[in-house]
Formats: sequence, C-alpha cells, structure tokens
Amino acid sequence: MNRQAQSQLLEVIEAKERGEWDRALALLRRWAKYVDPAVASRIRGGIWQQAGDIVTAVVFLEHAARLQPRDARYAVVYLLTLEQADQESARRVAETWVGEGKKHPAVALVAAGSVLLRTATPATAVRLHTVVEQAAEQLAGADEDSEDAGVYPATFGILAALEIVAGRTHDAFRTLERGLALYPNNPLLLLHRGAARGLTGPVGVEYLNRAAVFAPRMFWIDYLLARHYLSDGDDNRCRQHCERALSKEGPAAAPAEVAQWLGMSQLLSGYPVVAVQEAFELARALAPQDSQVVENFARFRRYLDTVQAPHWVMRTQAEVCSDFLHSPPTLLAA
Repeated sequence: MNRQAQSQLLEVIEAKERGEWDRALALLRRWAKYVDPAVASRIRGGIWQQAGDIVTAVVFLEHAARLQPRDARYAVVYLLTLEQADQESARRVAETWVGEGKKHPAVALVAAGSVLLRTATPATAVRLHTVVEQAAEQLAGADEDSEDAGVYPATFGILAALEIVAGRTHDAFRTLERGLALYPNNPLLLLHRGAARGLTGPVGVEYLNRAAVFAPRMFWIDYLLARHYLSDGDDNRCRQHCERALSKEGPAAAPAEVAQWLGMSQLLSGYPVVAVQEAFELARALAPQDSQVVENFARFRRYLDTVQAPHWVMRTQAEVCSDFLHSPPTLLAA
C-alpha cells in the first residue's frame, strides 16, 4: 500500500470513528482499488457493525476471512461477530473448526472454544478443554509483542469455565489462580475468579473490586456485586451497584434482573413507593415477557394493597454465578 492509499485509508477510519457511516463507505468505495480487498472488507464489516447492522457486517467479515485464510485475526473477528448475529450458525462454524483441529491457528481454536462454551455439556466440555489447552500451549510460546500472545490470558478463563461445566470446580480455581499469577491485573480473569467464589460461598468481593479498577465500565462487575450485597443485607451498597450497572450496557435480561434488585433494596431501605415502583416498571419495560419480572411486579402490586413484606422470586447467588460462568461475556475482543 503506497503513502497516498495509507492517507486515504486513514480518512476512512477517522470517518468511521466519528460515526459518519455513509461518508466512510463512500470513501472506501472511492479508494477501493488502492486498498487490499481483505482489509477493505474488514473495514466495511466494522463500519456496518458500528452502525448496528450486524448481519451485513458478517457478510463482509466472512469475505475478509476467506481472502486471508492464514491470518487468524480475520477468522476470529468473523466468528465472534457471527455469534452476535446468529448463535446457532456461529456454533456450527466453531464445531467445524474444533473438528478440523490443527488445520486452524491456535487463536481461532480458542475463539471457537469460547463460542462452544455457551452450549457445552459435561461430556463436550472435556473434549473442548483438550483442544483449548493444546492451543494455549502454542500461544504460551508466542512472541510477547505478537497479537497471539495477547490472546493467551483469555485461555485461562475459557479453560476454567469448561472445568466448571465438567464439574471440576477446584481445578477451575487453580486454573484462574495460575492465570492471575501471570496476569494479576487482567479484569476478565479477576471477574471470573470473583464469580467462581460465589459457587460455594460469598463472591470474591476483593477480586471484583480489583477488576473494577481496570475495567470500570464493565456491567458484570456491578451485576455480581449488587447480587452479593442483596444477599448480604447491605441494601445501601446493593442499591449503589444496581444504579451503576443500569448506567452501563448489559446483555439480554440481566439489566431487568438488576432493576428488580434495585426495587427490592429500595423497599427495604424505606424509599418512597413511587421510586420503588419506577424500578419494577423499568424491569418490566426491559423484559416484559420474563416470568420472574412479571411475578415480582405482581407481588409488588399486592404489597401496595396489603403492606405485607413480599416474598420475591429470584435466583440464588450461587445460581447467578453459575449461570454467568456457564455463559460468560466473550473473553476475546473482536
């Protein structure tokens, strides 16, 4: 790529970062003949992804991955974006990669493991563990400045999660501690270690608080801390973490669960009924079909008529932590 092409590509990227999607695409079309086709497809995919059209993004990212079969980065970005658009299709692709084994780079196999983790059973977790462990051994020897080396910390979290699925909780603790010995400030490993504690007792608050230092915008940290303090009877801290979690982006029904915890903690703290009702109405707006949300809203309405303390429907802290660890946020950045 010559200097002029690099300059024009920089202009495309700057327009993309400013959210000027149409301008970025137009510039890319104008200078397409000067840009490597795989690079152009990857950038187009990124533009459509940031614009909110994940399905179109997948089309371009798959094209880029096919043009650059030897570059694992293209494959990983494609697979993780496909998972956002269609989890079943991503699972099939990941199963193919795992089945083909060493035909694919170690980084791609780790990505496949992270996708298949979400639907793993105790039986499949054992096979996946072997594949990811072999990939991790390859990554451990990568040059420290390489992008492959940057993926290595994620393997500890994926291996630990697979060990939990397989019923080997104590092995998972040791795996996470090995990872943290090498990467003590990795927020995802800290998050997983804190959540793993919650399987057998209180969550590891010290791990979660450390994770918050390095990833202050991560929803899951406040999510787990809010549930911990709700169980612990510390309504003030529960409310604080609920409010922080709700100010961040969270997946699926998790924010609705947090909104319910907020209402419960407010009620116990003597907040005005109107504030408590707002929290439960927020939960209903976030997940109107969720049976737990519907039932707890009904119980709150009955409380308004009877003023008798409601018995809420909610998952235990161990169940919350277990579900999180069985289907964690992706450990690889696309």
